[in-house]
Amino acid sequence: MNDALIFNHGARQPVYFEDETDSHMQRGLVTRQQPHSIQEQPDCGPYQDYQSKLYSSYEKDRMQLYKKAAVLEQNIHYQELLAELKAKNSANKLLTSSEIYTDSGDRLIYSLRKPDTGNLASRELLNARGYRAFVYYSGYPYAQAVLAVSWNYGEHVVYFPYGIDANPFIRKLNSHGLRLMVSGRMQKDAGSALLAYSVDNAEKLEIPFDYGWWMDMERKWHFARKDEKNIIMKEICRKNEW
Repeated sequence: MNDALIFNHGARQPVYFEDETDSHMQRGLVTRQQPHSIQEQPDCGPYQDYQSKLYSSYEKDRMQLYKKAAVLEQNIHYQELLAELKAKNSANKLLTSSEIYTDSGDRLIYSLRKPDTGNLASRELLNARGYRAFVYYSGYPYAQAVLAVSWNYGEHVVYFPYGIDANPFIRKLNSHGLRLMVSGRMQKDAGSALLAYSVDNAEKLEIPFDYGWWMDMERKWHFARKDEKNIIMKEICRKNEW
């Protein structure tokens, strides 16, 4: 007998047949074959949680490494800029052959060596007392430094961009009422000497770039509150339109 399905049309029941090549009985069905049931996947909850924790730990470590690398790079950049400015100021001092110091009355005294006799001629340099200089710098997220000078014991404060030259330095001081008490022909040399003195004797202070949490050059975290006593680099740049 050929392979075939024989139906009893009255009862619509399946009928058995015998395959010529197979002695076993097989069953033919009228209804469509049901699809194979999909095997349920094992519960992967704990494994997925473990994977998630591993990925989260990796991301945290990667961000910490990135921050450390960024701080190190900015610190190196700042040190290079500071060394460059000091070299420029040293050259200015060699050209002027002058010296500036503070006397017992907290006044800046300007001493200039006369080229013909080699003697020092000294006089008061500024029309104010209590002259102080500061270098404010921030290393994260941007390496930035500014020079600040104050006089009359902090009554006046003026900020300058990093690496400013002597001429704009003196012009800005003049515009704020601080003047060099030397003759016109000595203004340039005295201005260069004052700028070099300011950088060499400036107090170095690291400040945050903005309010909130910030990381210093030693990779320590601090919190800067929005307070008038707190100086931030972002505000200095904003006020001076840099």
